[in-house]
Amino acid sequence: MKTKKPGETIFIPVSVKPGAFSKECLVTFESTDGPVSGFVSADHVLEKDGHKVIEAKVVSSDKGSVSVYLRGSFFTTTGLAHIKTAA
Repeated sequence: MKTKKPGETIFIPVSVKPGAFSKECLVTFESTDGPVSGFVSADHVLEKDGHKVIEAKVVSSDKGSVSVYLRGSFFTTTGLAHIKTAA
């Protein structure tokens, strides 16, 4: 993955389960700090290349990872997550 710049949009692969309400989904993905789970609007879960993804905005990037801002209500983060990038 080429270096990402702050403000750039990326898509994070997620596993998806139904949320407590019909218009929300429970999503889980891996971060550098371990699994992150939370609720997002069903409208924010997209499909790209056969995978469920959520959109994230790059806040900063470092060698091997990016920090991203996520929309939704997450259990272990305030919306900021650190994601590994491909070598």
